[in-house]
Amino acid sequence: YTNYGNITYVIDSNPLLSTNNKAFITTTYIEEIVFNDSTVALSTLSDSFSWIYTDEYRYTAHTRNGSRENDLFNYIGGNDTIDGGEGLDAISLHSFSKDASITKSSDVTFIEFDNHEVYDNGSITLINIEKIFFRDGEVSTDNLTYKTVDLINPSLSSSSPADNASAVTKISNIVLNFSEAVDVETGNIVIYKSSDDFVVETIDVTSDQVTGSGSTQITINPKNDLELQTEFYVQIDETAFDDAAGNSYAGISDTTSLSFTTELTKIDLGKLTNDNIYSYENEVTGSKKLKYIFSVDNNLYPYFTLSGMSSDLDIDIYEITTTDSGQSNSTLIKSSQNPGIESESFFKALGNGNYEVLITPYENNTNETIKFNFEIDSKSFKENTSLPNDPLFDSQWHLFNTGQANAIDNWDIFAPEAWKDTSSSSKITVAVIDSGIDYNHIDLDDNIWINAGEIKNNGIDDDGNGYIDDYQGWDFYYQDNDPMDYDNHGTHVA
Repeated sequence: YTNYGNITYVIDSNPLLSTNNKAFITTTYIEEIVFNDSTVALSTLSDSFSWIYTDEYRYTAHTRNGSRENDLFNYIGGNDTIDGGEGLDAISLHSFSKDASITKSSDVTFIEFDNHEVYDNGSITLINIEKIFFRDGEVSTDNLTYKTVDLINPSLSSSSPADNASAVTKISNIVLNFSEAVDVETGNIVIYKSSDDFVVETIDVTSDQVTGSGSTQITINPKNDLELQTEFYVQIDETAFDDAAGNSYAGISDTTSLSFTTELTKIDLGKLTNDNIYSYENEVTGSKKLKYIFSVDNNLYPYFTLSGMSSDLDIDIYEITTTDSGQSNSTLIKSSQNPGIESESFFKALGNGNYEVLITPYENNTNETIKFNFEIDSKSFKENTSLPNDPLFDSQWHLFNTGQANAIDNWDIFAPEAWKDTSSSSKITVAVIDSGIDYNHIDLDDNIWINAGEIKNNGIDDDGNGYIDDYQGWDFYYQDNDPMDYDNHGTHVA
């Protein structure tokens, strides 16, 4: 009935006693519940609930505190913190239990609603509350599993390709590694071309192009190959991924958080061998570069030539190595950067391994297509030189300079070219004026000059030249007949 604007509801619970049933009474906008019959207990709590406190601050976060009695709290929405205080306390909710998310950390219980018909997106933090009454039954907070409540949004730990990565293959998947397991929700992942913000591809996260839901790694498989030598960036809707607690990944809405550049146009020449001339005609447009890759099994002695271009092009060669962890590294070992349309050419001896040759426009020729001829000549050197079988020959840069010890390729005395003409002559005597010579050296002992007019170690100047027993020459520093090298330099020169 109505009394000065207030309404009192009287509920007779006696029929419940005779049928041995339970009743769950859900209240909204009710200010007080009083049990006049102390023999009637609410649910399984031992004492009657004799005091009730509610409020109507539905849209303001606030805190309510109970009494020293058994309190029954009502909830009408919003973000509430309720502390039941002493006694055995409960809260009555106009909701089925399946429509509420309940978690517990230590002695604090958290209840969250998602688009609920009454509570919308409200939440309740419960302290010292022993029971929760739902429309379909009761929940004892003592029986809730204690666990850390997840209030942290998942974040992106890493990605492949990484932000600002280069040389990304055109068929690469995009792999996102999160700080925790995430589920696919709704929204799109969009790949843009950085130069003009052109949308390359829009991928629905619920499509089969996005896999890994429920794990920390999400794999995105673009349908189309990406354009080579092009920078892209990726954006992700903030609704795309949630963790198990419903916390959302913030997404990416800018152009710099996840950007990368695809690899250069690459032509694989396979394995190169000596005694061949490899010739290729090709072109580059604008600022784009072109890469040739090849491998070498045995020592290769090629001349590299870039010619026939209408604008300035430069050429670089890199040695490619792989670390124990599988990381690939490239080291510049030779380049040619002549001005204008002058041909680029150099010689570079190559050992076993993998190599890349990079053709680069000197300037950003936005609309120009530059044709060129690229030649690798591994035949001419072999035809015009003769190399010895000395296993230490590669260390003798003065005879054949291949860049040992940071020296300059082919800056030497052109010994291999000379040996092609002749490598021995009994008619020629070479005099080395230096620190002596190791006449027992394996490379020299068969060719040490012998004074035929002198008898070795007979103590007589047989040839009458003023030097006794100068059978293998004379040491003018120590003034004796033993020209053995005292400093190793003369042997090096010899």
